[in-house]
Amino acid sequence: HRREVFERLMEAARKLMFTRALDDATVQEITDLADLGKGTFFKYFRSKEHVVPAILGERTHQIERMVEQVKAGQLTARRGLVDHFTKFVWQVAPGESWLTFYGSILRALTHNDDIRTEVAERNEVYMRHFEVLVALGQERGEFRTDYSAATLSAYINRLLFGLVVVSWIGRVTPGIREEDGLMNLIIESIAVRESSGPPAHAATRPSVSTPAGRDVGYAAPIEDTERELL
Repeated sequence: HRREVFERLMEAARKLMFTRALDDATVQEITDLADLGKGTFFKYFRSKEHVVPAILGERTHQIERMVEQVKAGQLTARRGLVDHFTKFVWQVAPGESWLTFYGSILRALTHNDDIRTEVAERNEVYMRHFEVLVALGQERGEFRTDYSAATLSAYINRLLFGLVVVSWIGRVTPGIREEDGLMNLIIESIAVRESSGPPAHAATRPSVSTPAGRDVGYAAPIEDTERELL
């Protein structure tokens, strides 16, 4: 029951954020949309801004399910990566304003250190799952192995967030289709190349439950790596 209530509140907040800025919305509006009492909200969130980490955390559930499908042989790692870019990340229903939605997220991140910390912690878990996906692709000969799964997943994550931020600055809804040249460039930059030679790093599958403090290879700058990948 608690999970159901939590999801109703989160979905109501998400819908509201696609129609108006979170700064201009009220907790009462969120709970009315969720058909719950106002007091219920504060059993799950300290403030309306604290819905932001929860909403962004849904990405983790999406990629976790995808990893399980890849492990089960229902998807290739390459297919899973394409689906993540083209289906899960950019879903916006008719009549919804992605610019309004993402603007609220950016304001929450830049104006509240507590929110930024929570989002960073959730992103750490998300990156662990992403790293597992890439490692699976390396084990199966789909992705290049001259860089570690941690480095490749960090590279993809930076591309993803960079695309989102640039789209918001340009006031356009981000969107990428499988047939777009950009999607092909992203995939081909990490796919196995005939001339890539022997692996320089072992494609060892990382553990998702690893404590947040360990060095996964993407905390340090990877600008040179990004140039080589492209």
